[in-house]
Amino acid sequence: MYGWPMQQEKYRTWALLRSLKTNQRRPWVCFGDFNEALYAFEKAGRRGCNNSQMKDFLEACNFCDLNDMSASGVKFTWNNGRRGTANVKKRLNRFLTNADWLNLFPGASFYNLARVASDHSPIVSRLLPHVKKKTMFRFESMWLRDESIHEVVKDAWANGVAAGLQHDPCAIVGECAAKLSEWNKYSFGHVQRSIKSKQRSLYILQSRFDASTWLEQQQLREGIKELLTREELMWKQRSRIQWLSEGDKNTRFFHSRASNRRKRNSILRLKDQDGRWIDNEEDVRSLVARYFSDLFSTSLPQDCDSVVKDINKSLTETDLISLEKQVTSTEWGDGVKQNPIRWCSWERMCVSKFRGGIGFRHLGLFNKSLLAKQVWRLIISPTTLAGKVLKARYFPRTSFFDAKVGYRPSYIWRSFIAVKDLFHKGCKWNIGDGRGVNVWEDFWLADHKRLGPKPYNCEVNYVRDLLNNEGDDWNYEQLTSLFPSNIANQIACSFVSQLRSDTLYWYNGPGGEFSCKSAYLLALQMSQEPVQNNSEEAVKFFHAIWMAKPGEDVPHVLFRCSKAKEVWDRCIFGRFYDTPGAITMEDFCGIILDTYPSFWDDFMMILWGLWTRRNKHFHGQADRREADVEVMANWILLDYSNANKKMLARRMGTPQTNSGDVWTTPQFGQIKFNCDASWQKESGKVGMGFVARNCHGEVLLSGARPEFFANSPLEAEAKAVWWATKQA
Repeated sequence: MYGWPMQQEKYRTWALLRSLKTNQRRPWVCFGDFNEALYAFEKAGRRGCNNSQMKDFLEACNFCDLNDMSASGVKFTWNNGRRGTANVKKRLNRFLTNADWLNLFPGASFYNLARVASDHSPIVSRLLPHVKKKTMFRFESMWLRDESIHEVVKDAWANGVAAGLQHDPCAIVGECAAKLSEWNKYSFGHVQRSIKSKQRSLYILQSRFDASTWLEQQQLREGIKELLTREELMWKQRSRIQWLSEGDKNTRFFHSRASNRRKRNSILRLKDQDGRWIDNEEDVRSLVARYFSDLFSTSLPQDCDSVVKDINKSLTETDLISLEKQVTSTEWGDGVKQNPIRWCSWERMCVSKFRGGIGFRHLGLFNKSLLAKQVWRLIISPTTLAGKVLKARYFPRTSFFDAKVGYRPSYIWRSFIAVKDLFHKGCKWNIGDGRGVNVWEDFWLADHKRLGPKPYNCEVNYVRDLLNNEGDDWNYEQLTSLFPSNIANQIACSFVSQLRSDTLYWYNGPGGEFSCKSAYLLALQMSQEPVQNNSEEAVKFFHAIWMAKPGEDVPHVLFRCSKAKEVWDRCIFGRFYDTPGAITMEDFCGIILDTYPSFWDDFMMILWGLWTRRNKHFHGQADRREADVEVMANWILLDYSNANKKMLARRMGTPQTNSGDVWTTPQFGQIKFNCDASWQKESGKVGMGFVARNCHGEVLLSGARPEFFANSPLEAEAKAVWWATKQA
């Protein structure tokens, strides 16, 4: 089939499909270039697909009972051949089949080949003969509707015990399986053949118009009903559909599901250890057998303890609860009494020390943070083997944030889903081109975890829809029509770039990097918001209590503390703090005056820096820059010296020389831009300006403007630099 290429004529393609379905009832397959994608992920490049056309295509397929056949090979079957951002790829060529055709060719496989001379990829279907394979024993749930099955199982079990197999339960179960298979073949009977036989007999009796056969007809009808129920159970068990109740009699639906599942679970080809593709059925079977044989065989390695000792042992929820009970029993009792009095709840004890708790670690939440670390690896490294397997199994067409638990999930996946709420709280999107971030559901705007719900009849879904046609700036008219002025202004101040994709970072961690500590604190905050005291005054109060160190004096802070010694070791004073007999502040100052009198100013500035660092640490204001106390002290001392020189020069009336804080002209032929910004903490508003001057100091260009929002002074300064750079 070749679909109509013009947008206004594509309805003819869907009408043609419907007419083909109306005119015949046999197995059929439809393939070719339909000139339309069926799903949004089947297109890459530029704008997204036409949703209305995709919807019409899908409705036509549903009307015709046609299923899209997934194909191996290239993902997109059409390419416009352009380069860069102008390149567009789509999957336009495909095979569509109904369930009857799949039953006729259950071994069929489909391939998208590489493009050579055309802009379309050839598509090929390979029809393999159906080879009857020996099936393993499986218990049929429909057998339970026959009362005689109980006697079969009892007899088989008794025979196994009589044969001396009572110490080998597996052998007795095997004997039961053999007896049940024999009973199913000769007594229970083939369900579908029995249905056809009874229906034929009922048809003959009803054709005679003989009232004497009424009782026989009634028995046949009851027998057919029972057989239909058994057939329904049989196909329901094979299809693994658990969301329909018994009695629907929808055997065609179950049969279709079972056929599709059998096809999905089939292995068409495998790559061997030499990199060659094996597609012969016997060779594939032997390759699988050889792989698992090698996998579970041993080469008798030595010294395994060094490897095994690093393997983490997983704990179940029951284990965690048991451990917490032991901890609380130890804390409130002497470890002997089984149920001591607990003066404080475990939830209160796990609250942070700076919020009124004891600061004990909650084992369950800490286990969540460790799980979150594995999920973070899954998100930032989707190309790993584990990432590919989990995505293909549980969220092939969505992201992890939109994934569901799914059908028959593994224990690992259920554990990952359990921490998804933690990631919704802790992750934030940094906008690039805006194509991957949902406006209403994702966290991408500071101070707003979600902007939803989505307004009625709104066509905006992704952040890209809020940008202009070029994708390099915001559509301000659309922003003001969708959001309140404060949110619209905040969005308008966000940076966008069509040259990079959206990136996800950990909002609660320094530098955007994930850490188990930040994840644990976030999980603790989410679980204990009603318990902990979050007021700023209470936090400061408890922080002061816990940070207090009894017995700490001034000489210890300035000289004997290990952190202070690290600072002194980097200076020229040597290990003066170990001088015998030096105890008081006067003793240490006397040592410096006697041995390093010319560096007395440096010594005093370092003392001031150590004391300032101690106070900032005590009040929770520590900064990484405070580690190099001696460097900061030298800078401050230099600034102080320069200020004194300028003041002395003004008093003496001498001309001042240029210093580092006086504006200097640029070199000949260059232009110097100076910019600055002010930031209002309460509202986030920014004022910024710039001035451009040449080598003679003449002003060439200047500007000033307000900005509606910035998160911090650093962001405000960055916006000013960015604006000045654009003007340059």
